[in-house]
Amino acid sequence: MKTFAIILGVIVTVAVIVLAYGSWLMSGAPSFGPAPRKTPAPEGFDAAQFPDISQLASTGSIKVVDLSDYGDYFEHYYLPDLQVTYFILFAGGGMTNTVLVDRTGSVFGTIKQNARAFPMNGYFVDLDAYYEVSATDVSGPVPHELIEGPIPPAELKAYIDASTHYRSFRWRDAGQDRAEYAAELDTHVFRHEGVWKKVVTNTAYHEWKGADFARLDTQYYVTATPTAEDQRRFADGKYSVSLTHFDQQEYIRRRGAIMGSPTGQGTPEQWRGTGYYTLKAGDDDLRFSILNDAQILSGGGRVYLTLEGRGDLDFVVLKHNGRGQDKDVFVISAP
Repeated sequence: MKTFAIILGVIVTVAVIVLAYGSWLMSGAPSFGPAPRKTPAPEGFDAAQFPDISQLASTGSIKVVDLSDYGDYFEHYYLPDLQVTYFILFAGGGMTNTVLVDRTGSVFGTIKQNARAFPMNGYFVDLDAYYEVSATDVSGPVPHELIEGPIPPAELKAYIDASTHYRSFRWRDAGQDRAEYAAELDTHVFRHEGVWKKVVTNTAYHEWKGADFARLDTQYYVTATPTAEDQRRFADGKYSVSLTHFDQQEYIRRRGAIMGSPTGQGTPEQWRGTGYYTLKAGDDDLRFSILNDAQILSGGGRVYLTLEGRGDLDFVVLKHNGRGQDKDVFVISAP
């Protein structure tokens, strides 16, 4: 009887250990150990000198363009031949604003188009017209030259093969109030012999061409001591950003993906709290803070704050994309 009780006790103990281990694995196998020691604020630190990032504004020597003034940020790209950066923002009512910025960080034009419009290097094209961008200016809408259609597939292919740019719009993109939608005909636009043309014809798939999407150089990690590369990355060191202090409020242990997680992603070891940052621009600087920020300690993870630019551009793009928050995107320059 005593032997049976011992065996039963061992079985129960093993079962409890297995269940506990299984529960630990299913919860993402969180790490063990005490939280690291908090980092004290530097001497003389004053949080009041660091307004929320959403409140960034121009000073006497630094110019700040808040892109939220133009709509909800979507994406941005760079046109190397023109040294123009364009930002696409949703403006409501099915429309977008494309904000054009020159090499010095100055906004020199905006394009308001239907959200189905498409950038093709220096041309911004929709179903009816295009805008042409130079290094310092943008045209008004120029209608496409209409080719009466439908046309045979071989003729369409010949046009496309002889064109420098090509983009198609499905009939579903046309809007229910247009004839293309009712007839289920696609719109094909192409730059042929230096002229933008369009034809409305039967569905046919061809590879788009003439649209490159170059990006600015990006600093992904902002630390208290920027690397030498980050310090000279933008305009030969004219612009840089560093972490001044992180108010460490909640410690989050590293864990893998929880069993059944739809993303399959775990959580890196991190502190959550308020980050205080300093952005150097020329001989002056901007200070700002980010609430509900994350200070990643190990294991990689999502990047919430980036600085973008190039060595030959005299501005930077500061972008913040926090958890459950709107994107904060600014063009910052020091004339």
